[in-house]
Amino acid sequence: MGEWQHQYTEGNTGEIPKCFFPRVEKAQNILQQIGMMSQMSQTLTNHGGLSQYLFRFRLQDSPHYACDPAEIQDVLHVLEECDMFFRERVALEAEIDVRVGRRHFPEIFGHVKHTAADFVTALVTTAFNSPRPTLELYVVVRGPSP
Repeated sequence: MGEWQHQYTEGNTGEIPKCFFPRVEKAQNILQQIGMMSQMSQTLTNHGGLSQYLFRFRLQDSPHYACDPAEIQDVLHVLEECDMFFRERVALEAEIDVRVGRRHFPEIFGHVKHTAADFVTALVTTAFNSPRPTLELYVVVRGPSP
């Protein structure tokens, strides 16, 4: 387990999973408690229907988000900053008395309640289904590419 943890910690990949699970031995226990739905899997791997990922594979014209065409829609933006989900973040923070942010993700997911998993699943599902900016919108807001 020690070697696995060292490789995980020192590796160049896995930024998103490391935000949620800095210790590999805790990840398995927590994931078994909350269950692994497709939205949770896509969130933890940063692979899924968010604009940044779709743009990377040229499945979308822009990595930016409908809530603010200047913001890139990725997992961390949706969970921590997106104004569209301010109310949900505040409700979760009030319920578990922990600020929603990457520094606190391990603590949030360590709660016995399934609230954190429900929060992530609801936000990401909504974000996946939200309107996406088109290339035309991107050019109007950001200006043409140099």
